[in-house]
Amino acid sequence: MEYLSEEFFAEFSRRGRKLAEQPGLSLVVQYLITEVPDGRADVHYYFDVRDGRIEHAVLGDAPQPDISIATTFADNLRILVGELAASEAFMSGRLRPSGNMAKLTAMMPLVQSTGYQQLVATMRGLCAIPA
Repeated sequence: MEYLSEEFFAEFSRRGRKLAEQPGLSLVVQYLITEVPDGRADVHYYFDVRDGRIEHAVLGDAPQPDISIATTFADNLRILVGELAASEAFMSGRLRPSGNMAKLTAMMPLVQSTGYQQLVATMRGLCAIPA
């Protein structure tokens, strides 16, 4: 499957719903991916997280995101393949959040969880990674 395609997000949602429950960890995170290769438009997608599970991973714009995160396609891909830690990208300004920073901090247990890391690794294995 193609990275950042509708199929990719449908599979991410299907698997994300199976993550371990983390009561109270609920937020909507909007992503904006810029500098997409081959002259394609910026990619907008969001995760709707409910009690630590990714209920929806959807292409498009969330009606009312708690957090928005912008990054380039290259850095987003480097994070996916494990060449760049999200924390390093954040600290260096390559991952640019805005919105409710308390929600961003609250999201850390999810993205650092073994289940989420396994989900990302599985998705990495299922999709064609652009060169």
